[in-house]
Amino acid sequence: MHLLRTLCFFAAATVGTPTLVMTSLSSRPDMVSGGDALVEIRPSQRVEVKLNGRDVSQAFREDARRGSLVGLVEGLRIGGNTLVAKAAGHTATLDLINHPLTGPIVSGEHLKPFVCNTEESGLGPALDADCSAAAKIEYFYKTQEGKFQPLLPGAHPENVVQTTTTEGKTVPYVVKVESGTINRAIYHIAMLEGAWNQRLVYTFGGGCGTNYTQGKSPAVNGLFDPALSRGFAHITSTQNVMQQHCNDNLSGEAVMMIKEHFIKTYGVPKWTMGFGGSGGSIQQLLIAQNFPGLLDGLLPSLTYPDSISTRPDVTDCQPADAVLRQGSCDLDQGEADCGGRLHARHVRGLESQLYRCHRRFFCQRMRHCAGACLRCGEEPTRRALHRLGH
Repeated sequence: MHLLRTLCFFAAATVGTPTLVMTSLSSRPDMVSGGDALVEIRPSQRVEVKLNGRDVSQAFREDARRGSLVGLVEGLRIGGNTLVAKAAGHTATLDLINHPLTGPIVSGEHLKPFVCNTEESGLGPALDADCSAAAKIEYFYKTQEGKFQPLLPGAHPENVVQTTTTEGKTVPYVVKVESGTINRAIYHIAMLEGAWNQRLVYTFGGGCGTNYTQGKSPAVNGLFDPALSRGFAHITSTQNVMQQHCNDNLSGEAVMMIKEHFIKTYGVPKWTMGFGGSGGSIQQLLIAQNFPGLLDGLLPSLTYPDSISTRPDVTDCQPADAVLRQGSCDLDQGEADCGGRLHARHVRGLESQLYRCHRRFFCQRMRHCAGACLRCGEEPTRRALHRLGH
């Protein structure tokens, strides 16, 4: 844990001379996954680049927005790799350590046994013991009735609505959702088709549980209207739902690897904002602390510092709820017996704990959310994202 606190993600590469610099844009150089890395070379100039002695110069192109050369370097072997760039008599070297796309990198040995849920999530049978599945692209559109519907290839529905991004671009509300597996998690990357505003929202699910399963997650789980309607890209994954695996180290590793894939596929976002309540807030706070650089900002709600210090109150919730639902108590009775079960002073204490219970807080204090907790926060989240989009 102390080691993780010192990590600085997206760090600059080893530099041969001050006039030629190579940087790993997609991850830390020593925490690459999946066999490729997005690399930047500054300044932009004619350069020869070799990976482990093999010429990969053709992978690099001028990036006008960044004012540099950027290239996806493919074919990394598991373990150590050396990237060498030479230009005008100068040399820069970047050491890359590649890890399997199935992980682990920093989270330790994989949990076993582990049941795959790729079929239930629409990705087909698992391809290996690590529950891998081929990536899948699906499209959805939002109707005039306010619902998302699948968009079939070649279809042009008349009831698709328009939406305006934070950059003032008005487009048909059509969303591309990429689903796949990374680090044994099922992930979803959703983006407004042709109108990404170069910003990313990452959703973290609540709860706190231990399951020996991958977790079920269909593509529609990536459809988060407050973000997508404004042009933000949106990511979620089963490893980032605390009720699935209550392990903030594993959650941070999943963010690290999935965001790395996002950057290699879609480009570097201007910033990444975390979002989520309860266990989702725990993940945001601990990832920001222990994996600096992955999240640039946080939107936590029902905030808790961690799962360990919160657990005593949570474990008391259900029995307290059961007791308080049996009969009625007048809290002004002082020492009077409440239905033969608890004295009033004890009930007062239990009610204080019960107020903090997830179900009571969401469903009775937050407009009878009835379990759809994130929807209760959609409108304030929409307003927050509107402000942040500029």
